[in-house]
Amino acid sequence: MIFRALCFSGIAIATFAIVQKFTGLTIPDAWLDERRVTSVFGFPNAVGLYLGPIIILAFSLLYNYLKQKAWAWSAFYALTFIISLIAIYFSKTEAAWIAVGTGLFIFCLFKRDLRILAIIIAITVILIVGLAPDYRELILEKVLLKDWSGQVRLTIWNESWEMLKANPIFGAGLAGYPLALIPFHEATYIEIFQYPHNFILNFWSEIGVLGLIAWLWLTAKSLKYGLQNYKKEFAIIVTGFVTVILIHGLVDVPYLKNDLAMMYWLFAGLAFYIKK
Repeated sequence: MIFRALCFSGIAIATFAIVQKFTGLTIPDAWLDERRVTSVFGFPNAVGLYLGPIIILAFSLLYNYLKQKAWAWSAFYALTFIISLIAIYFSKTEAAWIAVGTGLFIFCLFKRDLRILAIIIAITVILIVGLAPDYRELILEKVLLKDWSGQVRLTIWNESWEMLKANPIFGAGLAGYPLALIPFHEATYIEIFQYPHNFILNFWSEIGVLGLIAWLWLTAKSLKYGLQNYKKEFAIIVTGFVTVILIHGLVDVPYLKNDLAMMYWLFAGLAFYIKK
């Protein structure tokens, strides 16, 4: 029931995002020209952050229900999966695309009847990138953070590192990052963000080095239990979820938002429940 509730919320958020794309309704001015959808949130990346794990969840449940020939629920999860994919595409959240693609690939690798398909798709993508210089250059630009968004993040991380060197044990404290960064903020052409946009720097800043270690330990345990028990029901969902938040968390904030934090503890709790 919890999974279904999450998927219902995903349908609602994704549907509104798709309506935004074609109407421009309530898209903030900063993203209106590009028609980057934000759904019920205030910025486009939130769409990818919220829907990314739900896409993994919906695909996993779709796989299970198709095997059971439960067509009504299969249709429901197929709808969740498809419109959520469309919504994150319209949000232009590139980190979410990569995170979701990797999470789906890992899920398929652990399912014998999907493994060959996953490998074929991976080889096809590699060949396209290798044989098409334009795609290769675009991907390298994104991966190596050479575009504008990447350069902004490198600047944020450098300033955050300087701040953390001055406060290595306790960081900036809860919600203290924007104020603590002021003495170290030299790149005045960009604003001071709420968080550093990297999961290590995010947690180090918010809850100190011990809090960071605790979060990394819990996350590593969740991933370990998901992989160790991959034959058990829902275990690979946990693995896909952790994969999504770690990859997306390299350049964003996949926890420090109340809905995302609730989702994290749901899946972390599920990992420990599966282990038990």
